[in-house]
Amino acid sequence: MRGLSNIAESLIKESNLDPTVSDVFVKWDQIVGKEVSKYIEPHKVVKMNGSNILIVKSKDCCATEIQHNSLQLIEKLNSYFQNDLFSVIRVIQG
Repeated sequence: MRGLSNIAESLIKESNLDPTVSDVFVKWDQIVGKEVSKYIEPHKVVKMNGSNILIVKSKDCCATEIQHNSLQLIEKLNSYFQNDLFSVIRVIQG
């Protein structure tokens, strides 16, 4: 698992994001819970207009529901990081 952490950290550094953002990829199950992580996974983080946008891949069956509940997901993420790190979640089907 350390290899994944190193990859995530290097991608985060290249994109000029906060290094703690790599936890989104490494600790996804812990942050959002096992049930949610069955249906969605983090795809990438982009910075736009000073805000971090998390793009998640969703199974086709629940993309609409995930987008509808994105505010609760943002709250979970920001609570984990103890910071308003994410402001928007975009869902893509994968």
